[in-house]
Amino acid sequence: KSWFALSRSQNAALLSKNEREPKHEHGDTGARGHGEIALNPDLRVAASPRPRVFLISMRYGLIAGNGKFPFMVLEGARRAGVDFSVIAIREETDEEIERIAERVQWVGIGQLGKMIRYFKSEGVEKAIMAGQVKHVQIFSRAVPDVRMLKLLLKLPRRNTDSLIGAVADELNSEGIELIDSTHFLQDYLPQAGTLSHREPQDRESDDIKY
Repeated sequence: KSWFALSRSQNAALLSKNEREPKHEHGDTGARGHGEIALNPDLRVAASPRPRVFLISMRYGLIAGNGKFPFMVLEGARRAGVDFSVIAIREETDEEIERIAERVQWVGIGQLGKMIRYFKSEGVEKAIMAGQVKHVQIFSRAVPDVRMLKLLLKLPRRNTDSLIGAVADELNSEGIELIDSTHFLQDYLPQAGTLSHREPQDRESDDIKY
């Protein structure tokens, strides 16, 4: 059967028209089937207590560094019903990540090409970086793959901000958006407004604004 999404006014108009039309007994040309409302001979709308909702799942990727932050992101995503494809960095990520995440790919700190290929194979559309990565290793001890080497040669400055921005651009060029690391951690963040038992005094407000 076909399912139609009708507005309230459309439903009311069609039902009103149906009431004005002569009713048919079962077996006649316009007979009503079980669970159907015969609106007119050419259109049948299946009766349903609520519209069907089709959710399109999105695959998220996590680039996990060291510390507890990647695990907090995974826990927040799990509460939201989201599954991650995880890139774990051999030089940084806690091996416990394999017990927490279902999909994990280990890469060296300089293997940008392998990381992107994995995300593409998993259908990742949005990615999060969480946890510390000692970027100095990339500039000194890491053996970069071809894609990382090309990225390093194009950096205007050899610092963390330039490197993260360049990695974000590489991901974006492959259709993968790098998003805020707190995306699934809103419950841990303070909301705007007064957090103490009293409002700040004028002098305190000036300090806050400064």
